[in-house]
Amino acid sequence: AYQALAGDLERADLLRMHDFATEGLMPDITLMITISGEERRVRAVARNEGLDRMEAKGEAFQQQVQAGFELLASTYPDRIKIIDGHGDIDIVARRILLAIEAHVTGRDLSQKAA
Repeated sequence: AYQALAGDLERADLLRMHDFATEGLMPDITLMITISGEERRVRAVARNEGLDRMEAKGEAFQQQVQAGFELLASTYPDRIKIIDGHGDIDIVARRILLAIEAHVTGRDLSQKAA
């Protein structure tokens, strides 16, 4: 549903819809894994499965969605954690685990993620 941020739906309207649909529930943590547009294309080709419905909407749409997520992340920095998705799967997995550990323990582990 957050892809609606790339459309004509206002952020406040989206958040009201989310609040209604979930009866006010919010996750304790949300992980936003980011990669460049070029990396998205490389991974889509490597999958050799063609583009999914969201990928088929093109790079401009992808950039709008990412900007919407970045706006949400800046609005809720304690809840939404941005994870660099570049690198091999083990590196990205380590970044994810460190973000979760930092959230659970309340410690800043960002220096370990590099």
